[in-house]
Amino acid sequence: YNAEKTITRCLDSLVSQLQKNVEIILIDDGSVDNSCLICKKYTSEYSNIIYAYQENQGVSAARNAGLDLAKGKYVVFVDSDDYVSPDYFNTLSYYLEKAHVDLLAFSSIISSDPHVICKTEYYSSDPVQIAAVTDELLVSQMFYPVWDKVFQLDIIKKYRLSFNTEISIGEDLAFVMSYLPKIESICLINDTLYYQDVENYDSLSRKSKDYVFIHLQQAISIAECALDSSPWPAEAIDVLYHSIIYLSYRSVYSAVKELLRNNNLPKQRRNEIINQYCDIINSKRYIVNGWKCRLLAFPIQIKSIGIICSVAFIANFRRYFKWTTYFTSSPD
Repeated sequence: YNAEKTITRCLDSLVSQLQKNVEIILIDDGSVDNSCLICKKYTSEYSNIIYAYQENQGVSAARNAGLDLAKGKYVVFVDSDDYVSPDYFNTLSYYLEKAHVDLLAFSSIISSDPHVICKTEYYSSDPVQIAAVTDELLVSQMFYPVWDKVFQLDIIKKYRLSFNTEISIGEDLAFVMSYLPKIESICLINDTLYYQDVENYDSLSRKSKDYVFIHLQQAISIAECALDSSPWPAEAIDVLYHSIIYLSYRSVYSAVKELLRNNNLPKQRRNEIINQYCDIINSKRYIVNGWKCRLLAFPIQIKSIGIICSVAFIANFRRYFKWTTYFTSSPD
């Protein structure tokens, strides 16, 4: 959407290594700038690039439109203000042919911050092991987005998975957590293949949002429903529920961060809203396990607004609550 400043960089990073078995689907979500002209220029030059226009409906609707058009075995997502590494397709093809997995996840760069998802190659087809690995990655805030993963289109179609168009934050988490408990195998690689540009101030991720708590709670509810209907054994599901509980508590801090940005919101009203957040989370009567989760949960459980605001106020909140776990197993 309105990506005329970045779409050329994004597409050049893709077409420079374009392969015959790769199809690029461009969904224009109602742009009013020159995005359309740029996209049509590429479709005229490359036969395996498809362009589709729709009225503005948001990123989830755009991704759903792309999934409807997709015909390949695997699906990846690339945002128009980001770009990929020069060996993106070759590396993905190598590991997919080697492991034939249902979900492949790789490392990325967010501005200059490396997000290394694993130290070496990791493979598993055991649901309990998959749950344990992804639980640690979710708690470490390393497993939310869709743009650092490869999905099987057959699984998406079989379970009629799609992005929820009613939420505009947490939609990636909801999709990943809906897909995850349906898979039979996973592969993590340390290759850095994706570059996210968070310096683009026109990006939706840079805009203040006062709906964070509601949308994140909706995303968590979607994830809970996916776990409830999963074919995985109970032991694996229990592990992933630990992730859900952690994310639910963390959503309070994410929402309070947005409240603190609103200088027009009176302190008394802000505190009332935070109290409401705490009441909603506490009403779920979560059983909290693990010191990381307890650390987040305790201020919410006792409704200590001062502590909650202090934590949320820290500019580098993610750095203070990020524990990166590396996995070193090799494929079977």
